[in-house]
Amino acid sequence: MITKQKVDIMKTILTVDGFDIQFEALEEHMPVEDMLSFEECGCDHSSTIRAVQNGKYEYFVAHVTASKNGIQLAEDYLGGCIYETEETFYTAKGDYFSDMTATVVAEAKENIKNLCEA
Repeated sequence: MITKQKVDIMKTILTVDGFDIQFEALEEHMPVEDMLSFEECGCDHSSTIRAVQNGKYEYFVAHVTASKNGIQLAEDYLGGCIYETEETFYTAKGDYFSDMTATVVAEAKENIKNLCEA
């Protein structure tokens, strides 16, 4: 069951090393029942599944990009995100957003280097 369609636009969250870090929550196409099934996880997540179905939690694919001067240089995706709100995803300290930010910044720097050497 898909809880609601995600139609967010990219939100600039912060700037790291001169790169604009943007976030958007995209619709997750894998049903939460499948992702959190006992067969998949080996434990009972029925209360979380109900919370997603009832709208208590958001269920989405996180999309994070690094851009400079309006040019997207790197992107990363993480599916199966379950948070109270989409904003909680990118405001939680030391969580997945931090890792994704580090990934896209490193990739963006490498892409600029490769472009300058070409």
